[in-house]
Amino acid sequence: MLEAFLSAAARVAEFYQTAGRLATEHALLDDNGDGLGTPADWFRGVRAVKRPQPGAASDGARAHQLHLVPSPEEAALAPAVRARRDALELDIFRLRDRKASLPEDEYYARLESLLLELAALLVPPTSAKPAAAAAPAATSITATNHHGWPDALRLANSQVEAIVVPAIGRLMQFRFLGEPGSFWENPARFGQAPDPDATEWGNFGGDKAWPAPQADWERVTGRSWPPPRAFDSLPVAATPTHEGSS
Repeated sequence: MLEAFLSAAARVAEFYQTAGRLATEHALLDDNGDGLGTPADWFRGVRAVKRPQPGAASDGARAHQLHLVPSPEEAALAPAVRARRDALELDIFRLRDRKASLPEDEYYARLESLLLELAALLVPPTSAKPAAAAAPAATSITATNHHGWPDALRLANSQVEAIVVPAIGRLMQFRFLGEPGSFWENPARFGQAPDPDATEWGNFGGDKAWPAPQADWERVTGRSWPPPRAFDSLPVAATPTHEGSS
C-alpha cells in the first residue's frame, strides 16, 4: 500500500506541474493512528525522513506491510507466521528510529536478535539431506607428440584438455573439447629446444608461471630480461603416476 500511495502522489504532482496548475489538496499517509500524517515528498524510498512534529512516530511501516495484490509467497504464509513477521518488522522499524539515542553496541545487539528471529521464521531449517556432490570427472594423462615435441603430455577429462610440453617447461594449450585452444602458439618455434644461453627471449607461446617477481631478477641473476634460465629456458621432468602427474 505504501508504494501505491507514493506512486499515486507522484503522478498527481506530475500532472499539476505539467498543467501549470496549483494543487489545493495534498494527500497524507497516517498508518500509526496519531492523526498527524506524512506527505509523500517526505519519503526517501519507502522511509520517511521527516516527522509531522518532534517526537512523533514515523509513518509508513504498517502501510509497507499491506499488500493490495499478495505475491504467491505472501499468500502462502500461515496467519500466525504473517502476524509474527509483521510484529518483528515493526520492532525493527521502531528500533531504527531510536538508533541515535542508543549506545551502538546495544543497538546492534537488539537488531541482531530481531533479524535472527525473523530469518528463522521465514527460512525454517530443513530436514532434507543435501544432494550428494557429483563425482569429479576422471582425468586421463597420455603421452603425445605436440607440434614436434614427442614427450608432450595430454591431460583430459570429459570437458577440457591441456597440453604440457616438459621439453620447454610450458603449458602449451588449454581448450574445451571440440573448441579452439585458448593460447597462442608460435609456429616458428615448434619442436625446438630452449637455449639457456640466448640473449633474446625465445617466445614459444602457451603459458607458464614464473616463481619469483620480475623486479628481483636483476638483483639475483644480474639481468632483468630474459627470464632466469631455470624459469624459462630449461627442460623439466614430468612423470605420470596413478594419482596424476609429477
